[in-house]
Amino acid sequence: MMLSPFAYALHRRMAGYQTEMLHHFQELLKIPSVRGEGIPGAPFGRKNREALDYVLRLSEQFGLTTVNLDGYLGYSEYGSGEEYVCSISHLDVVPPGEGWKHPPFGAWEENGVIYELEALPFPKQTQFFTNQGGSGFIILDNKPQEEIEAAAEFLRWMNLPENNAKMCAMSGYLPLTEEAMEQPELQEVYETAPMLKTAAQFMQFGIPSPQGKAKAACDKAVNDYAKLIWSEPEMSIEEIVSQVTEKVKFEIEANQ
Repeated sequence: MMLSPFAYALHRRMAGYQTEMLHHFQELLKIPSVRGEGIPGAPFGRKNREALDYVLRLSEQFGLTTVNLDGYLGYSEYGSGEEYVCSISHLDVVPPGEGWKHPPFGAWEENGVIYELEALPFPKQTQFFTNQGGSGFIILDNKPQEEIEAAAEFLRWMNLPENNAKMCAMSGYLPLTEEAMEQPELQEVYETAPMLKTAAQFMQFGIPSPQGKAKAACDKAVNDYAKLIWSEPEMSIEEIVSQVTEKVKFEIEANQ
């Protein structure tokens, strides 16, 4: 797809900020935001709060309006109107472990590569796996049958509404089912952080999860259609979402 003059100009403008963006990215990666002991204002530990403060402070420097919800989460926004684009991310990381070529929180750059702790590494042979993000689980079929059955039983227990709600209330992740949203633990969180409830309400539960080739095809479709937001400004968000939804459904059916 050819870029429109607007999108081309935007790409050129962003390229001028590459050095500055890389600097801020490295500064954020230097914060060891592993979960620590919770304290008032920093429920997931001091370093998680430090990472949140850094990003919110940076957002304010770029002219965005920011909100910090007692250290549980924060958000920044620019502009106003009935239609908007929302991006959700996290700033915490898992403990680093051993065997690093460079210090895990040093954000070293070597030959154009930044060495830093990954939130969740995934297998190199991605054509055989579905890459998981956040709190995803994978059961491998090359294990003893009793281990596979035990893992499946654990997942069933973990995904019970009350258990899923507790996990989401502690971690900030989105619930897996509508039943989990109604649990007391999450209702209490939603009273404090209504933005989390809004994000959960936008989710569509029960959609088939693409695997293998379908996963790669769906990821590409979402990325391609997301670019239409700025390359085709005359298209509405609803039209773009409708088109990418149909494309993803096709890819899931064609690559089963």
